[in-house]
Amino acid sequence: MFDDDEIAYLRSQRLARLATVDADGQPTGDAVGFAFTDGVVNIGSRADMGATRKGTNIGAGNTQ
Repeated sequence: MFDDDEIAYLRSQRLARLATVDADGQPTGDAVGFAFTDGVVNIGSRADMGATRKGTNIGAGNTQ
């Protein structure tokens, strides 16, 4: 859960940074658009999310 200060911060931002780990164990960071609604952070993408680097890294099941 987010406290009031964190919620205010999230609502004031247009971009977030999402870090994932690739198949070789290397971290990657991507700027992403997001919406914060009802305590949930929803990440958007202009492309098919599964075709993006972040989508590929998450879809590969890497838990690091």
